[in-house]
Amino acid sequence: MDLQISVLICFVSSFLLISCRNEDVQTQYDSDGVATQIPHVWRSSISDGAFGQKLYNGYTIADKGILCELKRESDADNSSWKSSLALKDVETGENLWVWDDFYDNKIVWTLNDDFAVINNNLWVHDLMSDYYIDANNGKTIWRHKRTFPSYSEAANIEEKLFFIANGQAARSEGKIADSFFKYDQSGQSFTEISHPPYSEEFAFHNGLGLAVGSLQDIYAFRYENIDYLLVPYLERGPMTGSEQNQPTNRTFLGLFNLTLNKWVYDRKPVSFEGEFGMLSLKPIVNGQDVYLTSGNFALCFDLFSGEKKWHRRLTSERTVPVDMLYADGKLLVNMANATLYCLSANDGSNVWSQKSNSLSSDLYHQNGVIYWIPLGNLRAVDLQTGKLIWNLNTIERSTSNGRRSEWHGFVTGIEGKNGTKGKIFATTDHYLYCFDAAR
Repeated sequence: MDLQISVLICFVSSFLLISCRNEDVQTQYDSDGVATQIPHVWRSSISDGAFGQKLYNGYTIADKGILCELKRESDADNSSWKSSLALKDVETGENLWVWDDFYDNKIVWTLNDDFAVINNNLWVHDLMSDYYIDANNGKTIWRHKRTFPSYSEAANIEEKLFFIANGQAARSEGKIADSFFKYDQSGQSFTEISHPPYSEEFAFHNGLGLAVGSLQDIYAFRYENIDYLLVPYLERGPMTGSEQNQPTNRTFLGLFNLTLNKWVYDRKPVSFEGEFGMLSLKPIVNGQDVYLTSGNFALCFDLFSGEKKWHRRLTSERTVPVDMLYADGKLLVNMANATLYCLSANDGSNVWSQKSNSLSSDLYHQNGVIYWIPLGNLRAVDLQTGKLIWNLNTIERSTSNGRRSEWHGFVTGIEGKNGTKGKIFATTDHYLYCFDAAR
């Protein structure tokens, strides 16, 4: 029995703890002076062999820990696994805590903004469930299982939690028309607040119901003690083409005053006639500016009037955005045409572009450098010039079921203090790595 316990402890340690060995990794550069390999500070296991991650946006908590998904007990074809959440120590990679209280033993459907760090608590918004966790000790504060799914991303204003789902009244009428909801403080009940003023002129039956309108991302904020929701939304548009048989989508922007329970404005056009509108990524607010996407366009609107300030078509290709980031007066938009675009946030003019990939992590900015993972490599570019600084190959090349482990998941970091370099944290299929920042 003692031997069995020892073996078990060794297995758990090898899975959950860390490897500080640098495996004699030396800094390497390509012919253009771009780093293709650099030594890591530490690495920490996040998988027992299962591939893939559900976190594409990194979250740090109180500058002491990095949130990770631990994947384990995968079957032969990697289609079944269990998962936990872990907070990894930023200095060592050791687990500060492991949380394992999912209803279905795993994350089912979370998007990039379905996690929120709130006063050292953590909200996890999943397909059918919500969890509120004490991020200091990894203990469940509350959890709630809904009777209906939420496929869209969530938002919060401090401990006020908002999410999107098909409206309850719409559902009873056989319609698909997304509304926004708010949880109460206990997390055991919620209220349907409102929905955009969808037009049903071009609504259609899609096999599940009458498709009226949809939401993907909302942005919640407080201004002068008033709470607001920025609401980009989509509805079907008129048919086009020589035979009027090609459907179009129309996208709009609304601003909802949560305090007064009314719209400030509600149908500001985002898409253009003749263009195929697409739901925006989560709006970015900087001062009085709101940045949105629609199809292959990036746009800027005035926050409280909803008037458009500028728009920029990024490419003539019919493609969609993957992620968007504001940093130091620039707007970064990563597109599914394998290109990262940098625009002036002031007028939308092009600054530079860089190769990327349609499968990518979210973007992360630290000290004038943009980091991200575009399908297999960890990259860093200079924000001002677009010059590539890192294009790192994965350090470990271990395989499972014939598959090679790659950079995959998220990249995030902690800024340095007192003139020291910050830290960069990035995941592969099997490990979380810590590096000294590029600068």
